[in-house]
Amino acid sequence: MRAGRFQVDFLMLVAAAGAAAIGRWEEGAALLVLFSLGHALEGYAMGRARRSIEALGAIAPRTALVRRGTAAPAEVSVEELAVADTVVVRPHTRVPADGFVVVGASSVDQSPITGESVPADKTPVADRTAALADPGGIGPDSRVYAGTVNGAGALDVVVTRLAAENTLARVVRMVQDAEGRTSPTQRFTERFTKFFVPGVLALVAVLLAVGAFTAEPFADTFYRAMAVLVAASPCALATPAAVLSAVGRAGRRWRSSAGCGPSPSTRPAP
Repeated sequence: MRAGRFQVDFLMLVAAAGAAAIGRWEEGAALLVLFSLGHALEGYAMGRARRSIEALGAIAPRTALVRRGTAAPAEVSVEELAVADTVVVRPHTRVPADGFVVVGASSVDQSPITGESVPADKTPVADRTAALADPGGIGPDSRVYAGTVNGAGALDVVVTRLAAENTLARVVRMVQDAEGRTSPTQRFTERFTKFFVPGVLALVAVLLAVGAFTAEPFADTFYRAMAVLVAASPCALATPAAVLSAVGRAGRRWRSSAGCGPSPSTRPAP
């Protein structure tokens, strides 16, 4: 209050204090309970979304079978993979790195990355050297992504991106960055709130002043003014519930597409 940074939540708190001032303790307490519950649900929803993002980042394998030279494939950490390494992807295992197929044919479930519901068939590139020189020109029939699930065939995949720069890692970083950014609409709302809240408080003061010139009891006038405060701050109750529903549903769909849980069709409708 001293800094003059009033938010819409301030209207709800003033209304609760006003209810207590005229002896409406139960109504003031109900406002605060609903207000606190809404913010608690919003915090829970954001925490669940963060856990979904972490679960998505965890679907990529931690190790890979790499074939270097004529030696037999050896298991190494994905962080040790280098561009141009050849990794062996066994049937029904996850692809450990972004790259392109050079040996073998199979179908790959790419839903964690692309959202495709049907596995995509993969075939070897025609020229390994040309593909490695221009990874961006590799066709979708030969390109594979870290975290996707190989089908029944074995594949040899040439790595084109390091573990920290693969598509899955970049998706996770983009979502985390988006979570911390402020949208233009949110910035406008914050600027608007600086004028909206004082305006509502001024309106309440006018309502109280008008009541002084009528025969209406002051308690009734004051109660009506507090009702205006509550009506002016619906986001304190509605927005957290909307955020909980939207973020929770998006998190469930994302986890399901990534193979981290049952599909949405197996869950009860919200």
